[in-house]
Amino acid sequence: MKTLNQDSMKNYIDAYNIDATGLSGIIRSKILNKMLPAFSNYEIFLHDRKGTLKSKKLIKKLSSSTDTIVVNNTPEFREILAMAHLAACCELFDGWEISIQQTQQPGFNAYIKQTLESAVTSTQQCKIIASRVENSDAVRTIQILRLLGLITSPSEKARQISFGAELGNREIDGLHILPIIKQTLDYKSAAAGGHKLSFKKQIHKPEHVVLVDNNPDLAEVYENYTNNIDSVIALNKDAEEAMSELAAMLDNDELLPLNFVNGTRIDHRMIPDVKRFFHYLTPLLAETADFVFTVGAGYTVEEFQGRKEVMKGIATFLKLCGLKPVRIVMHGGKSLEEARKSPAFGHISFTTYEIVYCKLIRKKLMKHR
Repeated sequence: MKTLNQDSMKNYIDAYNIDATGLSGIIRSKILNKMLPAFSNYEIFLHDRKGTLKSKKLIKKLSSSTDTIVVNNTPEFREILAMAHLAACCELFDGWEISIQQTQQPGFNAYIKQTLESAVTSTQQCKIIASRVENSDAVRTIQILRLLGLITSPSEKARQISFGAELGNREIDGLHILPIIKQTLDYKSAAAGGHKLSFKKQIHKPEHVVLVDNNPDLAEVYENYTNNIDSVIALNKDAEEAMSELAAMLDNDELLPLNFVNGTRIDHRMIPDVKRFFHYLTPLLAETADFVFTVGAGYTVEEFQGRKEVMKGIATFLKLCGLKPVRIVMHGGKSLEEARKSPAFGHISFTTYEIVYCKLIRKKLMKHR
């Protein structure tokens, strides 16, 4: 389990500054006013978007008919990434009011750093900052998928299993955040027509969540989840052992079939055999289920390579099953080393580099067990 020390806290503050720079860029690009109305009632915005968006056509265009979307400079994808980043800022800056004028000034990053450092007066406050950075990455990921029209079901209907779940914050909260941004007059700069942005969030809890992580340091945390939160089952076990236990629970009507499968920035060693992983997962699923797995940079180039290979393996297997996975590559660079240093968003230690999404169909997976 991650522990917070001076160096890791510096990294979290650096992550805030990187995303604050992204916010400044969005404001500077003049597309903010186009996007802000969506954040006054994001739930209605997504509902209306679902009715008009031709998702398959958009995916085909953005992937050049390959089902692999590489971060690109098309107007459609730029807008999706910008909106997803604004949503992530609602987690990072929840409760903050930020002057639009201030975001364009050289001292903005220094202001962010100073504000965070002055708030870090206890271990608990350090954990809150760390959690917000981790959650914001999950927010950005899930909103990219929602804005692409790939995930359309509300969080409240999610019967979820999350692998490599660590402390569970991203899985229980981050993936289910509803972003809210309001623009109001900034009285300090009112004479110059200045405004400020207020960032807030709501959390729409899933129906139930199964957390899976074999890190022994999480034993007490997971026991506390299971014993004290009715909607959460936390299994401090290897993935296969956990799925076998869940299958028995399903047979005994102690668990409903799962319709949302998630792995946030997984360690590729968790899935040494992709087909075997789905062999254990498939019996747990509802007729259809959203599947979202992501990877990060790893600690070395070799780990990064392993993570990319497992994403490729998952996508390949799902295609073999007659499904239609979409792979989203969130980095630049020609070599592995360059790619690892070139995330599209965020700090190298806390951001998503690739996403594999697929609408799983249980009948098709059963044929390949």
